[in-house]
Amino acid sequence: MESKNSKQESINHIFSNISGKYDLMNDLMTFGLQRTWKQIMINNIVPRKNFHLLDMACGTGDISFSFFERNKKILHNSKLTLCDINIDMLRMARRRKFDDNIFDWICANAENIPIETDLVDAYTISFGLRNVTNVDAALQEAYRVIKPGGKFLCLEFGKVDSELLGKLYSIYSKKFIPTLGKLVTGNRGAYEYLINSINEFPHQTTLFKKIKKCGFKKGNFINLFSGIVVLYYAWKI
Repeated sequence: MESKNSKQESINHIFSNISGKYDLMNDLMTFGLQRTWKQIMINNIVPRKNFHLLDMACGTGDISFSFFERNKKILHNSKLTLCDINIDMLRMARRRKFDDNIFDWICANAENIPIETDLVDAYTISFGLRNVTNVDAALQEAYRVIKPGGKFLCLEFGKVDSELLGKLYSIYSKKFIPTLGKLVTGNRGAYEYLINSINEFPHQTTLFKKIKKCGFKKGNFINLFSGIVVLYYAWKI
C-alpha cells in the first residue's frame, strides 16, 4: 500500500508536470464550464471591508483573482491568501498576480495550514479536496482556521444523478480525457489519475456528512450539471 507521504509526492509530481497547461486543459475537458462553476462558488461569498479569504489548493489562482476583480472596490484592508502544496502551481499563480498588496502566498498542505485559529472569513477549495491524503484532516483544519460566523465552500466532482448522463460521462471521462491530456500536456497518466480520483471520491451525501461531523452547521450541497460537479457550503457558528 502506498504511504501517505509517497502518495502526496506522486500527486505533487503530477501537478508539477502539467502546471504549464493546467488552465488550458481545465477549459478543454469541461468545454469552458469550469469557469461557470467557479463563478457560482464565488457568487456565494459575501465580501466586506477587512475580509480574509483563504483560497486553499489555489492552483493558478482562478478563485482569488476572480473574487478580487469582482469585489475590489469594497475589499478595503482585506487579505486574499492563496495556498497550495505544489510550488509550481503557486509560481503560475504569482505570474498572474495583480499589482496589489492584498495577496498573500503560502506553500502548505491543506492538512496542516500555518495560519492562526479562527482567522479567515471564508475558506474555498476548488477541485482540490480529492487530492489531499486525508480528507477528514483537511476538513478539520478548515474548520480550525475559519472564524466563528465564517463560511466553508468546496467545489468538487461528484456522482452523477442521471443514469443516462452517468454512462455518457463515464465513457467521455475514461476514453477522451486521458487522450486529450496526452495531446495537450504529454502526460496521459496525470489525467488517468484525475479520473480515478473522481471515481474513488465519496458520494456527495457522504462528504457532506463528513463536513458536518467536523463541526460545521447549516449549509448544504448543490448538484451542478446533474452532479458532475457539486458545490458544498457550510458555516462555523
